[in-house]
Amino acid sequence: MPEATATPTPEPISADAIPETPRDLGGYSSGRALYRTYCSGCHGGSGDGGGPVGHLLSPEPRDFTDVIWMSKQTELYLFSIITDGKPNTAMPPFKEILSLKERALVIRYVQFFADPVARERMELGFTVK
Repeated sequence: MPEATATPTPEPISADAIPETPRDLGGYSSGRALYRTYCSGCHGGSGDGGGPVGHLLSPEPRDFTDVIWMSKQTELYLFSIITDGKPNTAMPPFKEILSLKERALVIRYVQFFADPVARERMELGFTVK
């Protein structure tokens, strides 16, 4: 009889663990570069979950353009998912791959998918406050 595989318990993360990152074009660009490298293959370039391999995964990757879902998520929750992955999905942990600051930059960038006006302004070089 095969042994049951235990789901690893994520380490608790405090809100203080999320480093401050600039909410300017530099921070946005850094987050975008990280997202394109590590996330877009599954979540898609536009954040809608339609990356090149996204349709092969079950469940399919999260759609970050879902304004209602994104409005209910805290930065702490998003940071913990990026850090520890999501059990029973293809979402891997990135704590050994991305630094604390890089994970925070990815969160900030992902949040723009649910706010297309702010994203467009940032893409055009306007400061979003």
